[in-house]
Amino acid sequence: MPHPNLEQWIFLSAVEFFRQRIEIDAELKYFVEGEHRSTDKDLEYVEFRMDGPSSEEVSKNYWFHNVEINLAISVIKNEDIGRIHKIGGQVKAGFNKEIPVFKYGKDTDPENNGSLIGCLQLRTDFRERAIVLAHFGQLDPNLNILQATVEGHFRLTLCED
Repeated sequence: MPHPNLEQWIFLSAVEFFRQRIEIDAELKYFVEGEHRSTDKDLEYVEFRMDGPSSEEVSKNYWFHNVEINLAISVIKNEDIGRIHKIGGQVKAGFNKEIPVFKYGKDTDPENNGSLIGCLQLRTDFRERAIVLAHFGQLDPNLNILQATVEGHFRLTLCED
């Protein structure tokens, strides 16, 4: 049976993995879905969201934990019409790497000791496109904002007692 903290560990590890790539590499503000942001000030950003994990025991004590990670991109529309594509490419590049999963969480739980338990690996076994970059353009004619998303599916494989 999966550890009760596994979902938290996967989520927090993925959040931190992409935070490093977005804030440093793409130089954009980074938020996690549900996190407070000032909608009138923070017009350019990347927002992280994750579905899962869905867990399946494929053999005795051998588990697949699958997640879908989606990063929403929002940039101001200006004379640089290629900017959203450049940023989309930078965000997409982060999906080409394994995502290390650490036991992250509140220090009050001794299980959250920061040790590495495995890596989320990009799934290429069930989709024509493992990483999908979708451009939506300017959704609201009253806002000069362009939007896009990058989505990938990952699997963590663990042997668990």
